[in-house]
Amino acid sequence: MISPERPTQNDERFLRLNATCRVQADDDNQDSAEVGNTFKYPEHSGKAEAGALAFGEFRVGDHWFVVMDNGSGQDHGFGGVFLLVNCADQEEIDFLWGSLSAEPAAEQCGWLKDKFGMAWQIVPANLEELIQRPDAFAHMMQMKKLVIADF
Repeated sequence: MISPERPTQNDERFLRLNATCRVQADDDNQDSAEVGNTFKYPEHSGKAEAGALAFGEFRVGDHWFVVMDNGSGQDHGFGGVFLLVNCADQEEIDFLWGSLSAEPAAEQCGWLKDKFGMAWQIVPANLEELIQRPDAFAHMMQMKKLVIADF
């Protein structure tokens, strides 16, 4: 069976996990599940060891899911559900950040909270490419709003 095209961000379900998890597709169910992109911690980060899963995507049926480990083992106040927006450029990131962010103390690594307490992650659409640059992960961890030129 040919897997369906990866849906847009509006169709994806996003989950954040506080514990490191392993994303695997069951060999017996390859038609109904598959693993997408994964990103492992390049170095020790909080309670996460180098090589532990930091981010993973998987498909079950026609739905894509994303799991993340916050690495620190601490609750950062975003709860377990958030909205992810992939932005075309820095102008879009700046606009959404300025329009949505209502709690400056909650800002970190592209995350913000709006006036209703909903968590958002505002990222460049090419984040996967940007994160491959030397020291990009370390740079990102220091940012509040993500700045493409600083990767």
